[in-house]
Amino acid sequence: MSATPLGGWCQLIVDSAPIFVRRRTSDQVCAMRRELLANLSDPARDEDRASIPEWLVVSGECTHAGCRVIAGLGDFQGWQCLCHGSQFDVSGRVRRGPATRNLTVIRYEMTGPQQLVLHAT
Repeated sequence: MSATPLGGWCQLIVDSAPIFVRRRTSDQVCAMRRELLANLSDPARDEDRASIPEWLVVSGECTHAGCRVIAGLGDFQGWQCLCHGSQFDVSGRVRRGPATRNLTVIRYEMTGPQQLVLHAT
């Protein structure tokens, strides 16, 4: 992950499934942690989605119909499904449908300053 700049992301393909690794800025983390859960259709605390605040790892498949999402798009600057219009925030939480569930979190552990080991879900 050494090529992932602060505020950036990279996409991996694991067993033909897209996975995004996002390295969030402190401003992004603070904004996600201030969000009121009542504003979310699938309430989830950012703290529970990213065990290490700077790093978030999520599936790149939209929870509506399994389409691939694109990082950095949409009103919430997280991910967007271009097929049906769902939008997700920088925590991978659904903010605009038709998706009603958040992007799936991929569990990981840090093995070095910018080295992640992904765990099967």
